[in-house]
Amino acid sequence: MTITAIATAALMLAAAPEPAPRPAPAPAPAPTIPADQYGARTFDPETDQRRVCVIDTLSGPGIARRYCQTRATWVAQGTDPLARR
Repeated sequence: MTITAIATAALMLAAAPEPAPRPAPAPAPAPTIPADQYGARTFDPETDQRRVCVIDTLSGPGIARRYCQTRATWVAQGTDPLARR
């Protein structure tokens, strides 16, 4: 009797129609940011005090080492890691 009840319940669940999928919500419009607020700022490399880290992988053991200095220090040493190439 129990097996019949379980089999009947399983068949009823298998035969039940699937609910209709919900429509995807409309994507929110991308915010517009004026160019003077985002990306257009320029920093003088020789006075820039932001911290810049460079990851260097040594050949041989393959161990990565992270070097962090201000951008002004990097430029004073002859390297600008943020310069466009």
